[in-house]
Amino acid sequence: MEFSNWHQRLNNEKKRMLPKPYLTTKSLIYNQISKKTMTKKKIFIVEDDLMLLETIQDILREYGYDCQGCYHPEEALPLIEAYHPDLVILDYMLPEWNGGELCSAIRAIDRFEYIPIIITSAYAKILLSLSEYGCDAVLEKPFGIPELMSLIASLLSSRRTDSGLLPKIKSVIKSALPEI
Repeated sequence: MEFSNWHQRLNNEKKRMLPKPYLTTKSLIYNQISKKTMTKKKIFIVEDDLMLLETIQDILREYGYDCQGCYHPEEALPLIEAYHPDLVILDYMLPEWNGGELCSAIRAIDRFEYIPIIITSAYAKILLSLSEYGCDAVLEKPFGIPELMSLIASLLSSRRTDSGLLPKIKSVIKSALPEI
């Protein structure tokens, strides 16, 4: 009996020797880790700067998100359709398309009309008109990690009830898109 309880006594002795803030911090870290693994949200990123794309993906993975991205905007719609993300981050200045047009195209797909979409842009003058495309938020480059993470957490915690597109515009966009 005494032999089987040796590990409990050892743990109790260790807890007595450690300062209280350490124990509290340790339990908070375990709680955060378990929350991250239980609710792993998927984020898709479209960014034509490969180094920035990989950096954002690495940061989001460190925060417990599952990420996929592409740096060819013309390939984005089929990849988004296949990946079915919980949130999309789009760069505004993309070759061939701009992020606003891509946002409207994503919104025109029935299953993705309520998905949160963030558009990033280094051009402050463009930022004023980006909400017309139906995005949920606009993030000006350069942005900080806390700013990005706060915005993502906020958008993932609330449910959108409006696609941001007028029904007439949505039908025009749908008719212009190739079948996916």
